[in-house]
Amino acid sequence: MTQIVKKSSIAKYRDVSKQLNQPKHKLKSKKRDKIYYRILKYNGIENIEVPGSFLNTIQDVTALPVPEIAKALNISKSTYYRRASDTNMLDMTYVDRISSLLKIYEKGYDSFEGNKEEFHDWLNTKIPTLSYKKPIELLKTESGRIAVLETIGRIKYNVYG
Repeated sequence: MTQIVKKSSIAKYRDVSKQLNQPKHKLKSKKRDKIYYRILKYNGIENIEVPGSFLNTIQDVTALPVPEIAKALNISKSTYYRRASDTNMLDMTYVDRISSLLKIYEKGYDSFEGNKEEFHDWLNTKIPTLSYKKPIELLKTESGRIAVLETIGRIKYNVYG
């Protein structure tokens, strides 16, 4: 005789919690998914290890060409390629920049209801609340990334101005 075990309310909560906290973008491998998830949860306090090869994943998520990614991370193209082919762990400065860039894309895709093309168009449009600058131009600095992230939040909740 088989017994049916009902999930407790705590177990159900954990399942729902896991679903809500999963990134919107699925990557090609479980290892990359784990690193991507850790980077999205990164808060600048604890150190996380991210291999240089993870830089290749940024292109999968953002659909940006390497020169644009390098500019957004404030590094040269040659440094980008050197780090991307390296298995050594990235410096926390890079991890911090990557984290804020990926958070922008994750929240942007969410705010534009998964319409990546529309989000990419928005990134290349002059926005009044960003002093009529294109969001893509502001990704180079931390303060610019924060301003873009705040603007995306306003779009999500229909707060303009």
